[in-house]
Order: sequence, then structure tokens, then C-alpha cells
Amino acid sequence: MSEHGWRIRGCGPLAIATILGCGAASPPAGPKHVPSNSEEAATACPKERKAAQTSREALLGSEEPSLSTAAAKSVLAQAHCEANAALGGPAPSGTQDQILAGLREIRLAVRDAGSLFAEVRRYGDIAFSQESLLADAKLTIGFADIVGSVQPPDELDPRAAEEFRTELGLAKKTLRGQAELLLQQSLTSEGHEKVAAEACKLLEELGGQSRLPRCN
Repeated sequence: MSEHGWRIRGCGPLAIATILGCGAASPPAGPKHVPSNSEEAATACPKERKAAQTSREALLGSEEPSLSTAAAKSVLAQAHCEANAALGGPAPSGTQDQILAGLREIRLAVRDAGSLFAEVRRYGDIAFSQESLLADAKLTIGFADIVGSVQPPDELDPRAAEEFRTELGLAKKTLRGQAELLLQQSLTSEGHEKVAAEACKLLEELGGQSRLPRCN
């Protein structure tokens, strides 16, 4: 364990735990988190959230396919908006605690947007499901890029700073691996060829390979 960090059972150093959300990390302790699809939560996407909630309510007790498609479309619109907001700020800087708190805040916003993308896939519309997988992967790649751009705080000595960089590098690699899985999944069902082509391009940029003929 670094003298500048804390380790969490089954999760590794605090930086990785904070970024990947694989354990209850403290410090730093952030404010109570309220998911973006909750009416209590502040959101950069109030119009999209209201439309998504309206479509969910219209679907209750109904098996009408058009209502499922409408719900998928409106929830996807909110997910896109929330994803853009989650990735729209600068990479955290400052002290180690400030950096980790900033990464935690971004991770929670990314998680909320990802949950909305996952919700889209539960409505059974193939095209919207494929689009949500691609968007979810791009969201994850965006978060990985933010993690990779974070610089160690000045308070760390050279050895601790190198440890910090290593932790961030491992977290970035894990996130990119998660994105690769989402891209692979987006290519397993029929859908928009334009979306599939973009997924193949991103997969190639990540260094991944698809055994599916759509990328060959």
C-alpha cells in the first residue's frame, strides 16, 4: 500500500476503486448520490428526462410495440444528453483527494448514463438497442480518456506519482476493455449498418478484433 493511498479488499488501490466503483472507498467521501433519472436529482437534461418518464408511464400495463419503441427512443435521447454532460467537463486536478473526488463524480454520472443506455436495451427494439450499445461504448471510452489525461498531484513524491500513474493506467485499460465488450455485443445482432461500421472502426482503434464478418 502506498503511503499516499488506501487499498480496498478485492479492488486494489483507492484510485482504481474510485474510478471503477468496485468498492466502498473512503476517503474521499462524496455527497449522497441521486441517479439522474430520479425526480430528486439535478440534471442537465430536464426536458429529456421528463419525456422519458412520460413514455415509461404510457407503457405501463401495455404490450403495444409502438409504445415500447417510443420509450426506447425517449430514454435513449436522455441517455445521450446525460452522457454528453458527464463527459463535458475538464479532467479533475488539484490535490489527490480533489482528483479522486472529481473522478468519483464523473464515474457516477457515467454510471447513470450507462444505466439509461442499458434500459433502452430492455425495450426490445433492435435498432435502438444496437445504437445504445455503441453509445455506451463511446461513453466508456470517453471516461477512459479522461482518466488517462489526469496528471498526478504535485503533493506526491516521484515514486508515489509513478504509482498513481500506474493505477490510472490500469483503470483506463479496464474501461477500454469494457468498451470493447460493448462494441462486440453491438455487432452480434442485425441493425443499422452505419452503426455497425462505426462500432467496427472503434473496435479497431481499441486494438480489438471481431470474429464477426461485419468487420472484415
